[in-house]
Amino acid sequence: MAERLLSHYATIHWLTVLGLIAGILALESLWPSAQLRHPLRPRWQVNVGLLIVNEVFLRLAVPVAAAVLIARMGWGLLAMVPLGGAVAFVITWLAIDLGLYAAHRLAHVAPALWRIHRVHHTDADVDVTTGFRFHPVEASLQSLVVIAVATLLGSPPLAVATYSLLMAIVGVVSHANIRVPRPLDLALRWLVITPGMHRIHHSVHAADYDSNFSVALSCWDRLLGTYRAEASAGTVEFGLEPQDPQRDQHLVPLLLDPIAPRVARKAW
Repeated sequence: MAERLLSHYATIHWLTVLGLIAGILALESLWPSAQLRHPLRPRWQVNVGLLIVNEVFLRLAVPVAAAVLIARMGWGLLAMVPLGGAVAFVITWLAIDLGLYAAHRLAHVAPALWRIHRVHHTDADVDVTTGFRFHPVEASLQSLVVIAVATLLGSPPLAVATYSLLMAIVGVVSHANIRVPRPLDLALRWLVITPGMHRIHHSVHAADYDSNFSVALSCWDRLLGTYRAEASAGTVEFGLEPQDPQRDQHLVPLLLDPIAPRVARKAW
């Protein structure tokens, strides 16, 4: 059963994610949480371009393939301890999610990592496509975190695959520009990242974007003191100051800026 699911994992992943995107796009047009301030076309060209690069080449197949190889080698702590499959799944999910939380928090502290991660925060509007706006270097680092945790634990490949799908689903939903009833948003954020919770992380104010670092499960922010329930200004203005549309809404300059700023300025 597990092998069959793994063999069809890419198909399951894409059908789920693309179906979810289509549904959320419809909801965004009917019940938007905020009015978009900028034209869709340049933003979507950047975000969809990064979706194709990152999901197809970096975050979809690589961690799962690595987990399959690790399992065949018999590596990891879980291989040494006779635990049930369900327990191994829970440990894998929690460990990967905590590792990605730590990596996300570090990306806001380390200057070199921030230059790469800020690509995600330069989106001056937030909608369903923002969940895919990551520099390929950051997507690669996220994959390395997943692989490192899977190697240390010897995680079941299906646990890694299902977590990757969960991360993609939460990433799509948490960036959705949809009006969720506040009582429902507050209830759901005890378990997962919600649009209302993650919207604060995309604020232009440092006190806001230096909070709510969790990737899928929301427990880490509450446990580690980085949870913020409300934006500091009451309402949220998205993006980073100073904004630069010539850079932030064009794919090549945006990709070059963190690693070759002089070349990026010429490309502008």
